[in-house]
Amino acid sequence: MFGQVGETNLDLKFGLFGIPVRIHPLFWLIGILLGLDTLRAGPEFLMAWLLVLLVSILVHELGHASVAKYFGFRPHIVLHSLGGYAAYAPVGRYNRGQSLAILFAGPGAGFIFGAISLLAGPPLLRLAAGVAPERTMSLLYFVEANLVWVNIIWSAVNLLPVFPLDGGQICRDILTYFDRRQGVVRTYWVSVIVGGLTGAYFLSAEMFYPGILFLLLAFQSYQALQMSRWQ
Repeated sequence: MFGQVGETNLDLKFGLFGIPVRIHPLFWLIGILLGLDTLRAGPEFLMAWLLVLLVSILVHELGHASVAKYFGFRPHIVLHSLGGYAAYAPVGRYNRGQSLAILFAGPGAGFIFGAISLLAGPPLLRLAAGVAPERTMSLLYFVEANLVWVNIIWSAVNLLPVFPLDGGQICRDILTYFDRRQGVVRTYWVSVIVGGLTGAYFLSAEMFYPGILFLLLAFQSYQALQMSRWQ
Protein backbone atom coordinates (compact mmCIF):
# COMPACT_ATOMS: atom_id res chain seq x y z
CA MET A 1 0.00 0.00 0.00
CA PHE A 2 2.79 2.41 0.86
CA GLY A 3 6.40 2.86 -0.21
CA GLN A 4 8.88 0.02 -0.14
CA VAL A 5 11.05 -0.52 2.94
CA GLY A 6 14.50 -2.07 3.28
CA GLU A 7 15.33 -5.33 5.02
CA THR A 8 16.51 -5.64 8.61
CA ASN A 9 18.06 -8.47 10.61
CA LEU A 10 14.82 -8.72 12.60
CA ASP A 11 12.59 -9.40 9.59
CA LEU A 12 10.50 -12.56 9.67
CA LYS A 13 10.67 -14.37 6.33
CA PHE A 14 8.65 -17.29 4.99
CA GLY A 15 6.83 -18.49 1.91
CA LEU A 16 3.06 -18.69 1.38
CA PHE A 17 1.59 -20.48 -1.64
CA GLY A 18 4.92 -20.08 -3.40
CA ILE A 19 5.04 -16.33 -2.71
CA PRO A 20 7.90 -14.92 -0.54
CA VAL A 21 6.68 -12.97 2.50
CA ARG A 22 8.71 -10.61 4.69
CA ILE A 23 7.43 -8.99 7.90
CA HIS A 24 9.26 -5.87 9.05
CA PRO A 25 9.51 -5.43 12.87
CA LEU A 26 7.65 -2.11 12.69
CA PHE A 27 4.57 -4.05 11.60
CA TRP A 28 4.36 -5.57 15.07
CA LEU A 29 5.13 -2.28 16.80
CA ILE A 30 2.41 -0.33 14.99
CA GLY A 31 0.01 -3.24 15.48
CA ILE A 32 0.63 -3.13 19.23
CA LEU A 33 0.12 0.65 19.31
CA LEU A 34 -3.16 0.33 17.42
CA GLY A 35 -4.34 -2.38 19.79
CA LEU A 36 -3.23 -0.93 23.13
CA ASP A 37 -6.84 -0.44 24.24
CA THR A 38 -7.36 -4.21 24.14
CA LEU A 39 -4.97 -4.62 27.07
CA ARG A 40 -7.76 -3.49 29.35
CA ALA A 41 -9.46 -6.81 28.60
CA GLY A 42 -6.24 -8.79 28.98
CA PRO A 43 -2.99 -9.52 27.12
CA GLU A 44 -4.61 -12.38 25.21
CA PHE A 45 -6.87 -9.84 23.50
CA LEU A 46 -3.85 -7.89 22.27
CA MET A 47 -2.37 -11.14 20.90
CA ALA A 48 -5.69 -11.90 19.22
CA TRP A 49 -5.74 -8.40 17.68
CA LEU A 50 -2.24 -8.90 16.27
CA LEU A 51 -3.33 -12.24 14.80
CA VAL A 52 -6.40 -10.63 13.20
CA LEU A 53 -4.23 -7.85 11.76
CA LEU A 54 -1.62 -10.29 10.44
CA VAL A 55 -4.12 -12.63 8.79
CA SER A 56 -6.25 -9.83 7.34
CA ILE A 57 -3.38 -7.90 5.76
CA LEU A 58 -1.84 -11.13 4.46
CA VAL A 59 -5.17 -12.00 2.81
CA HIS A 60 -5.28 -8.54 1.22
CA GLU A 61 -1.72 -8.71 -0.12
CA LEU A 62 -2.18 -12.32 -1.25
CA GLY A 63 -5.08 -11.07 -3.35
CA HIS A 64 -2.75 -8.69 -5.17
CA ALA A 65 0.13 -11.17 -5.37
CA SER A 66 -1.96 -14.13 -6.56
CA VAL A 67 -3.35 -12.22 -9.53
CA ALA A 68 0.12 -10.86 -10.35
CA LYS A 69 1.42 -14.43 -10.24
CA TYR A 70 -1.44 -15.56 -12.49
CA PHE A 71 -0.30 -13.03 -15.10
CA GLY A 72 3.20 -14.56 -15.01
CA PHE A 73 4.88 -12.01 -12.75
CA ARG A 74 7.00 -12.93 -9.71
CA PRO A 75 5.53 -11.11 -6.69
CA HIS A 76 6.70 -10.86 -3.11
CA ILE A 77 4.87 -9.51 -0.07
CA VAL A 78 6.17 -7.16 2.60
CA LEU A 79 4.25 -6.25 5.75
CA HIS A 80 5.51 -3.13 7.48
CA SER A 81 4.52 -0.24 9.71
CA LEU A 82 1.52 1.09 7.81
CA GLY A 83 0.19 -2.11 6.32
CA GLY A 84 2.06 -3.74 3.49
CA TYR A 85 2.47 -4.14 -0.24
CA ALA A 86 2.76 -6.80 -2.90
CA ALA A 87 5.64 -5.92 -5.22
CA TYR A 88 6.22 -7.41 -8.65
CA ALA A 89 8.23 -6.68 -11.75
CA PRO A 90 6.03 -6.75 -14.88
CA VAL A 91 7.47 -8.85 -17.69
CA GLY A 92 6.37 -9.16 -21.28
CA ARG A 93 3.22 -7.29 -22.21
CA TYR A 94 1.87 -5.40 -19.21
CA ASN A 95 -1.33 -3.48 -19.75
CA ARG A 96 -3.80 -1.31 -17.87
CA GLY A 97 -6.30 -4.16 -17.55
CA GLN A 98 -3.75 -6.31 -15.73
CA SER A 99 -2.84 -3.42 -13.45
CA LEU A 100 -6.49 -2.80 -12.54
CA ALA A 101 -7.12 -6.51 -11.94
CA ILE A 102 -4.16 -6.70 -9.56
CA LEU A 103 -5.23 -3.53 -7.74
CA PHE A 104 -8.85 -4.65 -7.27
CA ALA A 105 -7.79 -8.14 -6.15
CA GLY A 106 -6.48 -6.95 -2.75
CA PRO A 107 -9.69 -5.29 -1.50
CA GLY A 108 -11.68 -8.02 -3.24
CA ALA A 109 -9.91 -10.70 -1.21
CA GLY A 110 -10.60 -8.68 1.94
CA PHE A 111 -14.32 -8.37 1.14
CA ILE A 112 -14.59 -12.12 0.51
CA PHE A 113 -12.72 -13.03 3.71
CA GLY A 114 -14.81 -10.53 5.68
CA ALA A 115 -18.04 -11.95 4.25
CA ILE A 116 -16.95 -15.48 5.18
CA SER A 117 -16.20 -14.30 8.73
CA LEU A 118 -19.58 -12.55 8.91
CA LEU A 119 -21.56 -15.56 7.66
CA ALA A 120 -19.61 -18.45 9.17
CA GLY A 121 -18.69 -16.79 12.46
CA PRO A 122 -22.08 -16.77 14.26
CA PRO A 123 -22.95 -20.47 13.72
CA LEU A 124 -19.42 -21.51 14.73
CA LEU A 125 -19.65 -19.33 17.83
CA ARG A 126 -22.98 -20.91 18.75
CA LEU A 127 -21.38 -24.35 18.53
CA ALA A 128 -18.48 -23.24 20.72
CA ALA A 129 -20.78 -21.62 23.29
CA GLY A 130 -21.81 -25.00 24.64
CA VAL A 131 -18.29 -26.16 25.48
CA ALA A 132 -15.95 -23.15 25.76
CA PRO A 133 -15.48 -21.13 28.98
CA GLU A 134 -17.03 -17.66 29.13
CA ARG A 135 -13.70 -15.83 28.78
CA THR A 136 -12.76 -17.93 25.76
CA MET A 137 -16.11 -17.06 24.20
CA SER A 138 -15.42 -13.36 24.78
CA LEU A 139 -12.10 -13.76 22.97
CA LEU A 140 -13.74 -15.62 20.07
CA TYR A 141 -16.43 -12.95 19.72
CA PHE A 142 -13.67 -10.32 19.72
CA VAL A 143 -11.78 -12.14 16.93
CA GLU A 144 -14.89 -12.63 14.78
CA ALA A 145 -15.99 -8.99 15.11
CA ASN A 146 -12.56 -7.63 14.25
CA LEU A 147 -12.11 -9.98 11.28
CA VAL A 148 -15.33 -8.56 9.85
CA TRP A 149 -14.38 -4.96 10.71
CA VAL A 150 -10.82 -5.03 9.38
CA ASN A 151 -11.56 -6.95 6.17
CA ILE A 152 -14.75 -5.17 5.15
CA ILE A 153 -14.37 -1.63 6.52
CA TRP A 154 -10.64 -1.31 5.89
CA SER A 155 -11.04 -2.73 2.38
CA ALA A 156 -13.74 -0.15 1.65
CA VAL A 157 -11.57 2.68 2.98
CA ASN A 158 -8.64 1.39 0.92
CA LEU A 159 -10.73 1.92 -2.23
CA LEU A 160 -11.03 5.65 -1.60
CA PRO A 161 -9.30 7.56 -4.44
CA VAL A 162 -6.42 8.68 -2.22
CA PHE A 163 -2.88 8.03 -3.44
CA PRO A 164 -1.08 5.68 -2.87
CA LEU A 165 -3.97 3.52 -1.59
CA ASP A 166 -5.34 0.98 -4.03
CA GLY A 167 -8.23 3.32 -4.78
CA GLY A 168 -5.81 6.12 -5.63
CA GLN A 169 -3.86 3.89 -8.00
CA ILE A 170 -7.10 2.70 -9.61
CA CYS A 171 -8.13 6.33 -10.05
CA ARG A 172 -4.75 7.06 -11.69
CA ASP A 173 -5.07 4.15 -14.12
CA ILE A 174 -8.57 5.25 -15.15
CA LEU A 175 -7.84 8.98 -15.50
CA THR A 176 -4.55 8.49 -17.36
CA TYR A 177 -6.37 6.26 -19.86
CA PHE A 178 -8.20 9.34 -21.14
CA ASP A 179 -5.35 11.84 -20.78
CA ARG A 180 -1.92 10.68 -19.63
CA ARG A 181 -0.54 14.05 -18.58
CA GLN A 182 -3.65 15.64 -17.12
CA GLY A 183 -4.77 12.30 -15.71
CA VAL A 184 -1.85 12.30 -13.26
CA VAL A 185 -2.59 15.89 -12.21
CA ARG A 186 -6.29 15.11 -11.74
CA THR A 187 -5.40 12.02 -9.72
CA TYR A 188 -3.43 14.14 -7.28
CA TRP A 189 -6.20 16.73 -7.07
CA VAL A 190 -8.77 14.03 -6.28
CA SER A 191 -6.37 12.59 -3.71
CA VAL A 192 -5.87 15.99 -2.03
CA ILE A 193 -9.61 16.70 -1.81
CA VAL A 194 -10.79 13.21 -0.78
CA GLY A 195 -7.84 12.68 1.55
CA GLY A 196 -8.39 16.02 3.25
CA LEU A 197 -12.14 15.48 3.68
CA THR A 198 -11.63 11.93 4.94
CA GLY A 199 -8.96 13.02 7.40
CA ALA A 200 -11.21 15.80 8.70
CA TYR A 201 -14.08 13.35 9.13
CA PHE A 202 -11.97 10.90 11.12
CA LEU A 203 -10.63 13.68 13.35
CA SER A 204 -14.15 14.97 14.00
CA ALA A 205 -15.10 11.42 15.04
CA GLU A 206 -12.08 11.39 17.39
CA MET A 207 -10.38 8.68 15.32
CA PHE A 208 -7.01 10.35 15.45
CA TYR A 209 -4.73 7.77 13.82
CA PRO A 210 -6.68 7.44 10.53
CA GLY A 211 -7.41 11.17 10.62
CA ILE A 212 -3.74 12.12 10.77
CA LEU A 213 -2.88 9.41 8.24
CA PHE A 214 -5.31 10.71 5.61
CA LEU A 215 -4.27 14.31 6.16
CA LEU A 216 -0.66 13.22 5.66
CA LEU A 217 -1.58 11.40 2.44
CA ALA A 218 -3.46 14.49 1.23
CA PHE A 219 -0.40 16.64 1.95
CA GLN A 220 1.88 14.20 0.12
CA SER A 221 -0.43 14.33 -2.89
CA TYR A 222 -0.37 18.13 -2.76
CA GLN A 223 3.43 18.05 -2.76
CA ALA A 224 3.41 15.66 -5.74
CA LEU A 225 0.97 17.99 -7.49
CA GLN A 226 3.31 20.94 -7.02
CA MET A 227 6.27 18.93 -8.30
CA SER A 228 4.33 17.81 -11.37
CA ARG A 229 3.88 21.46 -12.39
CA TRP A 230 7.65 21.89 -12.68
CA GLN A 231 8.16 18.84 -14.87
